[in-house]
Amino acid sequence: MVEDTSLHDMSLPEINPHLLSAWKLLREAKPFDELSEGQQEKVTLFSGYTEKIYPLTKLLSLILFRI
Repeated sequence: MVEDTSLHDMSLPEINPHLLSAWKLLREAKPFDELSEGQQEKVTLFSGYTEKIYPLTKLLSLILFRI
């Protein structure tokens, strides 16, 4: 199955101080549910896009570089 993913139509979250502070807190072992609602939303949204895009970059690397 081929899924059409157009990044131009997506509302990608900005990597801003709010998101960076959330990542810092998570690295320091703060539980996700203790982040602010806004931080949880940004981290979840960013992670969701990353999980969608990462396999595509691996596939493109295999095709382009025949790894």
